Amino acid sequence: MKRFLLVLALFGLAIMPAHAQKSDPEQMIRPIVHPTIQLDDHWFVASWLIGNARHQGPAGNFNAFAGLGYRFGQDWVEVMGWRQWASANHWLIDVRSSVQFNSRTSMYNEFSPYLDQKAMYMMSTVDVSMVGRLSVGAETENTFKSPTSSLGAGPRVSWLLANFNKTKVVSTVAYQFRRDEPNVLRLYLIWHQKL
Repeated sequence: MKRFLLVLALFGLAIMPAHAQKSDPEQMIRPIVHPTIQLDDHWFVASWLIGNARHQGPAGNFNAFAGLGYRFGQDWVEVMGWRQWASANHWLIDVRSSVQFNSRTSMYNEFSPYLDQKAMYMMSTVDVSMVGRLSVGAETENTFKSPTSSLGAGPRVSWLLANFNKTKVVSTVAYQFRRDEPNVLRLYLIWHQKL
């Protein structure tokens, strides 16, 4: 785990511009709803609804995902179709996984090839529970495409707002250092709901 965090930190330093950015970071809010329907002890129907609202700059987007997931203990993997509505609409295949390494450390990964162009979206997060409802970690979010890719990495702080029955609500603030584009300050509001 320490090696992964070191690699993530080095990646973040590598993508930062050599000079300080003159503009303020792009401010975004990402509301997320993650309902799942358990089919048996392991299999479930997976779905996500994700918005991306920007304070300024280009218009945001809306994303809908649907597919199947497999749960083993606290870990899970999902394979879904992804439809994105934005200034340019896209279809993607989305593979997500979450691994709980121990009682305090978890990792989330997302790998998504575009179906309508030669591009790939990837996101990874690592969160470490600190005290009570507080977690700290790091994230990297990248879109690889020609001729220019969008690369970003940075710290994140999460606060567990609610965790009862089959409901979990988390708020996360992340700051991504981005290469050749404005840095991003993002607020996530994530609602996980088992149905």
